[in-house]
This record gives sequence, C-alpha cells and structure tokens, in this order.
Amino acid sequence: MPDREQAGSAEIHYGQGLVHGVKAIDKLCMRGQAAGDIELCVAEQQLISVDTVRDLENLHADGILGLSPRGSEHFLSKLKASQKIQKKVLSFSLEAGLMTIGGYDAARFSRDQNTQVEWFPIHSN
Repeated sequence: MPDREQAGSAEIHYGQGLVHGVKAIDKLCMRGQAAGDIELCVAEQQLISVDTVRDLENLHADGILGLSPRGSEHFLSKLKASQKIQKKVLSFSLEAGLMTIGGYDAARFSRDQNTQVEWFPIHSN
C-alpha cells in the first residue's frame, strides 16, 4: 500500500491494453544481487497504484516497468540527483535476464563484431 495517495486517477495505455489506478507516492526500492546485494531507493517516487488491468491477458510478462508516470520526475533522475548512480542509464541483458541501473556491463555484449549496442532515449513524457 502506498504511503499516500495523490488527487486523481491515472490511466496508461500499453499496446492494445491499459492499466488504471490511483496516483500515489511511496518509497521505491530495487534490489540487486549480482553486484553484491545493492539496494537503490527513492524516498518519494510518484507511481500508480493499479486497480484495473484490461486487454493484457496475452502479455507474457509479470508486469510493466515504467520509470515514472507522466509529469513526474523519473526514477533514474532521482537516483542520479542523489548520487546513487553516475549515469541515467538502464540496460538489459536479454540473454542473461539481467537489468543494470546506472550503467551497463560490457562483458554482456555480443562477441560478434557486427553486433552493436542499441541506445534508446529516456523520454520525459
């Protein structure tokens, strides 16, 4: 349960589906074991406490990861501002099933000379 709710509800469309819920503020933490049991926390992160999920039944995932609701400062910006990470970078190793916050693990790159890392911007809206 979030620490406190904000005024209003929110709805996010994802492909053909959507999630709906109440805007809230809570402490958000992500814990990693690969780098020595590190925990990264933001004390007051805006989020959506979801109460309805529609048309996502065929999504082969445990959930949707968003960096923050529209109009709020995103998780990576807050981590960088608090000097918990050096760069606003989020990387994934699909082969290993790993997510790295604040950088990337160069050892996870493909050894194929024709393969390049793909970079995507973090949008603020």
